[in-house]
Amino acid sequence: MINEELEISSEIERDSFIKIISDLQSQIIPPLDEMGVDIKEYANKLYKNADLLVAYKKEEIVGVAAVYANDGGSRCAYLSFIAIYRKYQGRGYGTALLNCAENTAKKNNMCVLKLEVFKKNRRALEFYIRNKYIQVDETIDSYILEKQIMMKCF
Repeated sequence: MINEELEISSEIERDSFIKIISDLQSQIIPPLDEMGVDIKEYANKLYKNADLLVAYKKEEIVGVAAVYANDGGSRCAYLSFIAIYRKYQGRGYGTALLNCAENTAKKNNMCVLKLEVFKKNRRALEFYIRNKYIQVDETIDSYILEKQIMMKCF
């Protein structure tokens, strides 16, 4: 159930989105900038190519998600970014935002939502497992998880 006090929008100005990604990336384990990611370039790529979801409580931004839901061949969407500001964590907003990302993928006729989570990020891994994501692969540093979001696909 989506938290009733939470509003999700796909409308945001580019500069505001870049600032939000810049703020939130430090909460990811490991932070994107520590991995050598150019935050402005990354945020611009998401802004241009992904479906953006911005979560608001009243008029304050709670968090954001970015999902690529445009691979009609594989019908597999990819959750590239999701984060909730620390002061809002633990209130169900992350789950609500993840559900919206899944619904966005469904609306784009995707069957699966896939994501990558770093092995060191235990809290995020537990969050995805609670939300019915299963491990399908792994690399040295991360797990690849996915969830079938539409049953009549294959």
